[in-house]
Amino acid sequence: MAEAIRRPSSAPAIVRPTVRVGALPSLPSHVGTMFGLSIAGYGVALAVVTGLQASSESAINADRAPLAGTIEAITMRHDRLEGGLRGASDAYAAAAADYESMADRLSAIDDGLASLAASVKAVDGASKALPASVALPPVVRSVRAAPRAVSHATTGGSAAP
Repeated sequence: MAEAIRRPSSAPAIVRPTVRVGALPSLPSHVGTMFGLSIAGYGVALAVVTGLQASSESAINADRAPLAGTIEAITMRHDRLEGGLRGASDAYAAAAADYESMADRLSAIDDGLASLAASVKAVDGASKALPASVALPPVVRSVRAAPRAVSHATTGGSAAP
């Protein structure tokens, strides 16, 4: 049965190259040396650039430190001013509400004064119709003299009667 599965010998065999795992192609030594040196140079260049950027950033931060303090002070003053404006706005709203309620009460008082003015006008007209003077009857005063009451009471205290 194994012979039935095999290929006939008349067919040409395909030659496949063998690949070994872990095998590197061979390079000349000067190519490997140059490759390593270029990688090392690139690493040194990156380190130098990173160092320059770090020193530049620290210099910028040192230059900006006074400005940051000033900005913080301005922010605190802004917050205080905002709180003061909020308080003033609340006080203004309360005053406006008080004024509105006062205006309503003044309207009621104005109506009462108009009614009082009409009453005074009517009384004034009636008072002008009265005579200028009226003869009043004389007032007689009578005084009654009552005898003074005599009391004979003793208190029983230590003083002489």
